[in-house]
Amino acid sequence: MRTNDEIINYLTQLKDEQNLSISEIARRVGMAKSAVSRYFNRTREFPVNKVDDFAKVFHVSSEEILGLDNKGNDFTVDEAIKNMRSYQGRPISDSEKEVLKDIIKGYLDRSNK
Repeated sequence: MRTNDEIINYLTQLKDEQNLSISEIARRVGMAKSAVSRYFNRTREFPVNKVDDFAKVFHVSSEEILGLDNKGNDFTVDEAIKNMRSYQGRPISDSEKEVLKDIIKGYLDRSNK
């Protein structure tokens, strides 16, 4: 799973490739421009519970933004959540945890078909 910096680096790359402004991203995500700007300038951590909204804006999957793949990564959902919590250095809110579980389970289900 990507770190906060890796997520923002990836979103910045997509933003540049797609010629999207912070204002346009904010409008499409339904958030204040100032909030989205804080994510991109790294003064606030990326809101994991909004990953689906950002994925739609950039026409990628939530799994792609989070850096989840099935290339030999054998892990459980709980291990993934635990690793992210300790890696980010802060507790994950219950809503973020539920979003992550849904995304990871969905991705793993599709990958195992």
